[in-house]
Amino acid sequence: MFRKRIPAFAAGLALFAMAACEDSGGPLQPGAAPALSVVESDLLDQMAERAEPYKDYLGAASYRLLFGRPDAADARTSRGRSSGISIGMPSFSRVAAASGPTDMADVLVNNRAQPGLGQSEVSIASSGGTLVAAWNDAAGFYVPADGLSGWGVSTDRGQTWTDGGGFPRMATAGFIHGGDPALAVNNDKDFLFADLCFDGAISGICVTTGLADAVTVNWATPIYAASSTVDFLDKEFIDVDHTGTDVYVTYTRFVGFANSQIDVVASHDGGASFGAPVVAGPIIAGTVNQGSEPAVAPNGDVYVVWERGWLTSPTPDIVVATSTDGGASFGPPSLVSTISSIAFSPPSGYNRPTINDFPRIAVAQTGVHRGRVYVTYHDAVLGDADVFLSYSDDGGASWSTPVLVNDDGPGALQFWPMVHVEPGGNVDVMWYDRRLNAGTSITNTFMAQSTDGGVTFGPNVRVSDVGTDWAATATDIIPNFGDYNDISTSGNRTFAVWGDGRLGDPDVFFSEVRFQGKKK
Repeated sequence: MFRKRIPAFAAGLALFAMAACEDSGGPLQPGAAPALSVVESDLLDQMAERAEPYKDYLGAASYRLLFGRPDAADARTSRGRSSGISIGMPSFSRVAAASGPTDMADVLVNNRAQPGLGQSEVSIASSGGTLVAAWNDAAGFYVPADGLSGWGVSTDRGQTWTDGGGFPRMATAGFIHGGDPALAVNNDKDFLFADLCFDGAISGICVTTGLADAVTVNWATPIYAASSTVDFLDKEFIDVDHTGTDVYVTYTRFVGFANSQIDVVASHDGGASFGAPVVAGPIIAGTVNQGSEPAVAPNGDVYVVWERGWLTSPTPDIVVATSTDGGASFGPPSLVSTISSIAFSPPSGYNRPTINDFPRIAVAQTGVHRGRVYVTYHDAVLGDADVFLSYSDDGGASWSTPVLVNDDGPGALQFWPMVHVEPGGNVDVMWYDRRLNAGTSITNTFMAQSTDGGVTFGPNVRVSDVGTDWAATATDIIPNFGDYNDISTSGNRTFAVWGDGRLGDPDVFFSEVRFQGKKK
């Protein structure tokens, strides 16, 4: 049974982290092949074999850790290219009419001198001029002590970035960060980072707080927001309320084959400690609940969105559950939309057999639509995947008719949208887009903005300067481009990060888009 396999799986991860360090006399150095003995490789292979029946239901980080790791026999020991790649000082150029947005030249975020061909699945948070990005990092397969969660910081609004390497670890020898990065920031300018973590028999969700100074972010020791020695915890996200005191983390708890529930844990002391898990999405036999994200309203209500029926139905539901008591309880989930999934036919060049349809959520904190809840997702109802957005003004009880966000017409894929609401109330949505090379695996990032509360969207804006041919992108991990990208906002500045293969393998890239007519 699933419950009996998880402790062995988690223990295998911990042994992998410890043994790789011990056998090599310390952490592996950049450019070194993984120091895995036959016994260690066999152990991970055994864990993968045991997890085979439910592997498709795991998020990208868990899948990558167990099924997407590079084999020692054919692992690439370096990228074979200089880490000093110059793409120039970023500048702004018009990408639309005089009244339209401006787009900064793309900036490489991660350090390409690090080993491992795979930095993707990206999150971002901003506080003043300081930006923090985090990602799934294949370097952890070569430097096990760093784990599979990487991060970078910019103190000049994204013009330059410093790769921070791995996050701090707990003191126990077997602890490892497992990826699935998610970032938030509170009013004290503390950054909050959530990810998967493992230690011996423990499958956990960790939260690490960090305080920015003029140069970097000083991260504290991570704590468990949730943990289990029986079930497997996966695919977490984090949000914080406007006071900076109440922090909410959602995640998937797998309790059996194709059975999972959405849990929520709350902190009411700024992330210093977390209470017991509360179920927002209960188990429905034979149905996978996955891909949750929380969002906190200005009145303190908590909304949680997820996909109900991923990989267990060709027409899964996008649903939202609401808490009006600080996460102590949640009402029955309401239906946002029933979608046509692309999970069984992933975009060409994506190197995992299935792909997610996970939704994203945001709540307007200010403006005329203060308290409005926005949910975005992709849906193939028109024949190919397109980006849609729906909103609720009654606490998630009912939802508006979905609005089509992309403006290119039929024939090209748009997928993995994410939504953020600017301080003035304008709504920004970003996604992967293949309109410029329809029918191929060449992928760009696009964005659109609504100035009327999600009723309509303006012309789509290309964010990435160049496209990425996913089919021609080298990688030593699966999946190559993770599960999601992210945006954050400050005034009229929208900060975008995404996985990008223009340099030959997946890296993290950043751009800033300035929409016109609002405060800077």
